[in-house]
This record gives sequence, structure tokens and C-alpha cells, in this order.
Amino acid sequence: MVFVASDLPPHYAPETPKEDTATGAQKPQRKQRAKTPQGNSAVRLIGGAGEVAPVAPAVMINEIIPGYVGKAKGKYSLKFFKS
Repeated sequence: MVFVASDLPPHYAPETPKEDTATGAQKPQRKQRAKTPQGNSAVRLIGGAGEVAPVAPAVMINEIIPGYVGKAKGKYSLKFFKS
């Protein structure tokens, strides 16, 4: 089951908005770590001389407060607050 527009907000976060809300602020997008043959590493070396690869500028994305409509209900909501 998922939350619909007529449901109350989750009991653990009553101040959650119904729909996704843009805050107007921007934040850098999260990056995944580069994988190297030796394993996960945040730094890639070039040619073994200790030169660090150039870093691309951060991509900025709009910050959004997620809403609860359309999200899956937890077991507590299903058991006690059936709708």
C-alpha cells in the first residue's frame, strides 16, 4: 500500500509535506567513488608518479523536501491505520 492524498502524514514525521516541495536552495550532487582495480578509492593516480587526476566541477541540483504521497507505507501504518 502507498500513501494517497487523503491519508494523514506518517506518525513519525507529522510535519512532512504531502507533495515534493522545492526549497529554492541548491546543493552539489552526490558523486559515487571511482572504482580502481585495487578496490574502491577516492583518488586515482596517473602514471604512478603521484599525480592526482583533475577533478570536475560539482554539478548543482535543486534541493527538494520529499513528500509522503505515493511512498510505501510502513508496517505500523498498515496495521493500525488502515484506510
